[in-house]
Amino acid sequence: MYDSILVPLDGSPFAEQAVAVALTIAERCHAKLTLVRAWDPASYRYTTELIPPFLDPEAHDRAVAADYLETVAARLRPGATVPVDVAAVAGSAPEAIRECLTHSPRDLVVMTTHGLTGLSRAWIGSVADAIVRTVMAPVLLLRPLETPGPPLEARFDRVLIPLDGSTEAEEILTHAVEVGVNARFVLLRVERPVVTALHPYAYAAPAWQTDHEATEEIARHAHDYLSGIANWVRARRPNATVDVDVRLTERTGTAIVEVARDYKADLVALTTHARRGVRLVLGSVADKVLRGTHGSVLVLRPSAVVGDHPEARVAGAASGHDSR
Repeated sequence: MYDSILVPLDGSPFAEQAVAVALTIAERCHAKLTLVRAWDPASYRYTTELIPPFLDPEAHDRAVAADYLETVAARLRPGATVPVDVAAVAGSAPEAIRECLTHSPRDLVVMTTHGLTGLSRAWIGSVADAIVRTVMAPVLLLRPLETPGPPLEARFDRVLIPLDGSTEAEEILTHAVEVGVNARFVLLRVERPVVTALHPYAYAAPAWQTDHEATEEIARHAHDYLSGIANWVRARRPNATVDVDVRLTERTGTAIVEVARDYKADLVALTTHARRGVRLVLGSVADKVLRGTHGSVLVLRPSAVVGDHPEARVAGAASGHDSR
């Protein structure tokens, strides 16, 4: 599915842990792998044309970034079955990624959630958040190992996919099945129980009760919706196992974390926002998922206009449900 896979690096071994995972996905998809390192030229804004090129510190940093990337690429190329390119780009990490993306739906970004460069945290939530917010490509966020050990697993055995019935949320499906391959997929829908007022008196303290009949109807509708999506996933991955789960709670993020733990999911795939005002952006629900689970997170910022993305309504059409 993917033509291009990008890996942002910062020179740390933590960030480099994403390379093996990205290469495995690239070889499976026959995609080009590009290693990207950003460097900030802001500190050289006072450099003038009077400074000879060999004294230009900006040129030195460009060369250092390029040499580092070539060193990492040289370790990969002898055993790789796909092209391995490098790109040293001036600017911030999100700017570097945007410049290297091909602006097609066949791009994927793979990165660790943080790394250490000296005493500074180079890849922390703010960087991942900025990349997710500014690129339309899916971003696979991997949790790096803090101590030396075996490389990160490039295989995901249990993939949790939270959905809310919207076409925006469904856009993650094609990417989840591509990354998860023949995993056990768990389709989750979180719904709020229906509550009604016990009395209409404004002067009395408000009291509420659960409308069990209406709540059960919502749960049945959610289960039917997920069953339709499950059929679509099975058609794409006949060897995969697909389960559906409906949770009734007010707390979306907490429910996703609990379900991820219940199924021992090693990957949670979700869009960066959904319907009904529930924002699944890094820093809120997705950040809670990332911090609350031990697995990886595949995040996608959906198309700005429903229907512009070639995959936008594929799952809804296959399931026979109009998710609007």
